[in-house]
Amino acid sequence: MFPEFWRRDNSNENLEVNPLFAHLFYMEQTTTYSEAYLEQLPFLPLTEVFNRWPLLSEETKNSVIKAFVKGFSQQISDQQITSEDDWFTSRVYLSADGHQLKPESPKVFHAPAFRKISLLQRIAELNQYILPTLSQPERLNLFEALLMEGNIPRPLIPFYIREISAITRQLNKRESRWHYKHFLYPEQTQHWDAGEQTDEHTQQLVELFNGPSLFTKAKIINERENIRVYRMEIFGKDTLVKMFRSLHFYDRFRVSKGRHSWAIAKTMEAMNLNTPNPYGFLELSNGDSFYFCAYESTQQDARSWIKPWLHQKSPELKNAIHQDLLTEFTRIYQTGIYHSDTKASNMLIAHPEDNERRSFLWVDIESVCIPLILNTHKVRKNLIQLNGSIGRKISRNERVDFLEDVAKEFPLLSSNRNLRKIEHETRKRLKRELLKICGY
Repeated sequence: MFPEFWRRDNSNENLEVNPLFAHLFYMEQTTTYSEAYLEQLPFLPLTEVFNRWPLLSEETKNSVIKAFVKGFSQQISDQQITSEDDWFTSRVYLSADGHQLKPESPKVFHAPAFRKISLLQRIAELNQYILPTLSQPERLNLFEALLMEGNIPRPLIPFYIREISAITRQLNKRESRWHYKHFLYPEQTQHWDAGEQTDEHTQQLVELFNGPSLFTKAKIINERENIRVYRMEIFGKDTLVKMFRSLHFYDRFRVSKGRHSWAIAKTMEAMNLNTPNPYGFLELSNGDSFYFCAYESTQQDARSWIKPWLHQKSPELKNAIHQDLLTEFTRIYQTGIYHSDTKASNMLIAHPEDNERRSFLWVDIESVCIPLILNTHKVRKNLIQLNGSIGRKISRNERVDFLEDVAKEFPLLSSNRNLRKIEHETRKRLKRELLKICGY
């Protein structure tokens, strides 16, 4: 049996950890291992490499990818497939020098009739695992290398990548639906879960929101016919409160938007998508509902930063933001989740000029769902919303580059006809916004 990675041996407290070993796994400086134990550990679990991926240098990343492609292609060429779905995570190990890959155990079965669909399924399972850690360009480069090792003709690779993305969405959609249903149907009509004694706080929610005194101290952030957004302190936490009004009698017989927002936020957390920390929800007898989440005071909506400032920045910073936004934009599709309103104002950005700490968070999650089918029309609609919300100072070439990068996972978007349609629909949408016919 392969030795457990995190098992410590304190027999020699003065032994220093191998520098590459420490670099790969971001170990504590006080961690020590015996020399004999290190000799027993020539190969390291690939799970830990992917979990620490953002911390690795570009050289180490490249060596890991090369080792993985070599080990993967060797297994495929030998027509050997492991009997477990997680063969590439818990059963595959990387050498300490980062240049060799091997499975833990030879427990495999031979597949003489190995087909291309099996190759795509394996890569999709890999994509499902590395999705939270690798950027979109890194994932696509890895898939291209794996497909070429699988003797896929280069002209067909974009279409095989589309199939890999589709299989990944199906795999993740099942998991997303399970999480959503789990969080959607709790027994109570109110819930508070922010790390405190949840039972006590849950019982106080109705009392707080039945009286008008709570709202007199609240700051109104946005107000529309059926939605009000407040910032207030609840149970000692700076909280964003969304109130969804019930405008129709039949709304009482549907899942409330407050409960839906809570279930979607918890699902997004489970699928490693970024959204403000969800605290809870509340449903009232008159059909109104509330959703509570953390108020991110250190972040601003992406539109308010991109529109006035991005065009003035250096090409390097522009490219870094382009890649981060692209990764976040495509990652939500790969998890089987769809946001029907992807304007830049529905994303929060933190530390926009810091490449190490920059992050995007999805908001307005009452517009998020888990669709039966994610087709090109829905992705094009999202691109139109994003294109119309970033202002006119972003050049056309930069917009086209973003579209082409998205089209790598949705090849049908790459046609010139589709580009013209996006531009036409963007202008049409902006005219409607000026007339206050659709949302801002």
